[in-house]
Amino acid sequence: PAITPIYGGFVNGDSAASLSTKPTCSTTATSSSPVGSYPSSCAGAADPNYAISYAGGAVTVNQAVLSITASSPAMSYGGTVPAVTPVYSGFVNGDSAASLSTKPTCSTTATNSSPVGNYPSSCGGAVGANYAISYVAGTVTVAAAPHGAVQTTTTTTAVPPDATPQPFTAGLVAVEGPMSGAQASTGVDMFRGAQLAADQLNAHGGVDGVKIRLVRADDQASPPAGVTVAKRAVSEHIFAVVGPFNSSVGVKDLPIYRRAGVSILRLTSASSTDGYGVTTQPMDVQVAPIEANEITQGLHATRVAIVYDTSTYTAGIAAQLRGLLRGAGHPPVAFVPVSDAQVHFSQVLSKVAAARPDLLYIAAYGTEAGDIARQAAAAHLGARCFVDLAAQGPDFVAAATGPVAEKCINTGVPSALEFKGAAQYVKEYEAAYHTVPGTWGTFSYDSVMLLAQAVREAGGWDEAKVQSRLDHTRGYQGITGTITISPQTGNRVDSPVVVLDIGPHGQYEVDPAWARRTGFKLP
Repeated sequence: PAITPIYGGFVNGDSAASLSTKPTCSTTATSSSPVGSYPSSCAGAADPNYAISYAGGAVTVNQAVLSITASSPAMSYGGTVPAVTPVYSGFVNGDSAASLSTKPTCSTTATNSSPVGNYPSSCGGAVGANYAISYVAGTVTVAAAPHGAVQTTTTTTAVPPDATPQPFTAGLVAVEGPMSGAQASTGVDMFRGAQLAADQLNAHGGVDGVKIRLVRADDQASPPAGVTVAKRAVSEHIFAVVGPFNSSVGVKDLPIYRRAGVSILRLTSASSTDGYGVTTQPMDVQVAPIEANEITQGLHATRVAIVYDTSTYTAGIAAQLRGLLRGAGHPPVAFVPVSDAQVHFSQVLSKVAAARPDLLYIAAYGTEAGDIARQAAAAHLGARCFVDLAAQGPDFVAAATGPVAEKCINTGVPSALEFKGAAQYVKEYEAAYHTVPGTWGTFSYDSVMLLAQAVREAGGWDEAKVQSRLDHTRGYQGITGTITISPQTGNRVDSPVVVLDIGPHGQYEVDPAWARRTGFKLP
């Protein structure tokens, strides 16, 4: 941080501006200094009217926030229990797991005789002097054994009928997202991004001689609607699905796709959807540490009030942030739930105001988050506004209104305009749809292109081989950057999570102060 002088002793209305030479200040601490206290000092001031003396200060380097998530692998009933591995998020200064003095150990309660179901996985025991370490549990999924039955020494258990793979139509891909309702801008942008990818592939003969055809699956951001559209899509014999977007939908309908054997390229971000296919976009365990670091180390907030929607992703990210802030020594002063049915938040904001926060953190989707931010500004809380990735997009800006949105710090992903590899995508998107691209279409575009690569590597439209190639994606160059998938979770490694400002025209831009502090470079 910048070292600034604090003066005492001016007379006759003098101030620092009265000095003929102002002091310069510095510290021995650097961005790579370990946790500890480092001297700061000022010197060099001069003025004929003052005898100047100096008192040293101290710069305290606190622990950085490190999150360790237990992986969420899958296994078949009666099969070998998979290894649970740690997934790290929050290392700085080029550190890695090797920098820890004691590495974590990970385990699961699942055994090879565990019935079909979900079992917790966890990690613990890590030690690193420079890190405040928190843990996020995972889930080991035990699926029905393949080939219709599991033969053991004593019994034969039939696989349920809904676990029987369906016939697939090569090239038929569902795009599932909220294409109507309050979050329609997200789903429409997702479909447009996927359509651009399909058009480009088809212009060159398709994939392995098969043209890509998209099925529009509008789940309205509603879990029941998601279940309906998933069943319909499976009945139409789709080969793959891109989506859903909302994690609360995904926890209900992703199992339907998986039981049917459909290749999944989800856009959900909650860790509860780990292991269901692959994803090109960030996960909550990658977002929360960046938010905690920015709040504590960038903004130096110590009294954080958290307002969160109770849906799967937003409730999960809020809980993770609460844990990380507690670990950093600054537990939230308020933790208040809201529902997406609310439009008036005066009672919620009264609770927040009573806690006297210096930062209001909002975890909610577009319009809802914008309404909260606007009403908080009108209530003059005196707290900075910080908004989670879930809200990113034009709906938030419109609901908050430009002047309020511009004062909010946000987490999210770079806009299509900022991804270095997306220039041609932006050009074709604007030509096709006569508007600037949204936030999530770049990720659905990369998802379709990743599927195409997996088909080529598999030697054709073989469902099992294609999903295996997706699970083992390494170094794919997409328009959103390099994509490598963790086979244990299906999650993208080093996803492009950033801190964003909102400009005067509603555009999201990487925050330059955050980029300088963290050394971030656009992919």
